[in-house]
Amino acid sequence: MKGRLPMNDPSTPLLEPDVDAQDPVVEPAAFTRDLVEDRLQPPPYNERQTLAEHSLELESRIQRTFSENAPRVDWYKLSDSERATLWQNMRRVRADVHQLRLVLILTGRPPDERERDHPAAPDWDDNFLQWLCNNWGQHVHSEPDYYFLRALILYQFSRSNLVAIRGSRREKEYLRMALIQAQEANLALTAALRKSDDRVGNYWRYHMLTSKIHQAMARLLIEEIQDHERTLGTKASDQLYDEARESAVEALNSFHRGIQCYPSPPLRSQNQDSVKAEEWASMANVAQAYLRTTSDFQSRLTWTQHLITLVTGAIREDKARWVPSLETIAKAFNDFAYWIHSHPERPLMVFPDVTPMFKEMQFSALAGLIYARSTLDAAMQSDTCLPHHYCLIIECALMMALTCISRKLLDEYSQETAHWVRQLQNSFPFYDIDPWYLQTVRNIQAKENATEEIRQSREKARLDPK
Repeated sequence: MKGRLPMNDPSTPLLEPDVDAQDPVVEPAAFTRDLVEDRLQPPPYNERQTLAEHSLELESRIQRTFSENAPRVDWYKLSDSERATLWQNMRRVRADVHQLRLVLILTGRPPDERERDHPAAPDWDDNFLQWLCNNWGQHVHSEPDYYFLRALILYQFSRSNLVAIRGSRREKEYLRMALIQAQEANLALTAALRKSDDRVGNYWRYHMLTSKIHQAMARLLIEEIQDHERTLGTKASDQLYDEARESAVEALNSFHRGIQCYPSPPLRSQNQDSVKAEEWASMANVAQAYLRTTSDFQSRLTWTQHLITLVTGAIREDKARWVPSLETIAKAFNDFAYWIHSHPERPLMVFPDVTPMFKEMQFSALAGLIYARSTLDAAMQSDTCLPHHYCLIIECALMMALTCISRKLLDEYSQETAHWVRQLQNSFPFYDIDPWYLQTVRNIQAKENATEEIRQSREKARLDPK
């Protein structure tokens, strides 16, 4: 979305009168007022041309996203000495895992169906340790890695059903303990690398684990905000919103630091689901959840951009995500446009001049429509087209019609909406279409019929003047 908001260049001075020229005598105040008004007068808003340029830009962006591949990062292979050091640390930590697991089992109740979405508590058997060692992918340092492994087990326990049965408060406690251990690991790693040429930024596991801890904390806080507003009907405390924002920001920052040096999967696993794509998708889910808690324009704009960047990263890592990822981007743009359209000051966005906020709304509506079209095309090509793909494009076309200033453009997008409703009826004749869609089509058809009757009556009056 960058580059569309008009920027005033402070380095460009206002035009000044030539003191040597023989101009007519004018009132100084009036001259200055007219000069400033001429200088600040925005150019006329050519809506059709602007939308056409944005359409080309968005279609080009979609094509680049599909054709580009994520940059590859070489996978680091451990030496025999590093492997032995890592195994020693993992065995030390495994004793803590078994002890903590036993305490949780003895002091709690067995998990039931309410905790079915949570994974089982970590066991750290030999198979898991072998997998972790084979997929370590970075240099080994004894003390920092020991703290890292302790942070990892606390994070895994915080997400397990043994801790879930104790409620979100206990989950937060485990996440905070995991974060403390992760910070200790980063401090130890910084000290270990002080006399070497290596950088902390190259140790992707440390950053990604820190991001996962903050992601889990952000999810818990966002759920707490939503539960408070749903049950009590009032806004949650500002402290809770601040904590959620801080966790989401920290998760995003750590994620970007870690994903830059995250090694690409070995060639033998290219046919499997991309692990890096899962990391992008996980962070995108947190960004999408946090978006629902924001209530100001700049925050909405920023996190919508973050969400789209994260989903695009998942597409580059795994092209199999093409259809659902395009759908997510289309919904993000359309939701942002709808949020601006519902803003109390929306009528002031056009008169007397088109504001940057209005341009963002219209661009987002257009982007949502173009991504929705691409979603439907991709679903048809992969033979996975479903009714909700048509519903998405219908909603985006309606949103686009609502943002149009030009009457002709409004009619064009309204007709496109009716077109896609008819396509939905033809492709899925037994689908229970939203009555609102059908009413919209009837209104558009009635308007077209009335317009045609007026045109015919005027033509008849012109040919038969009596």
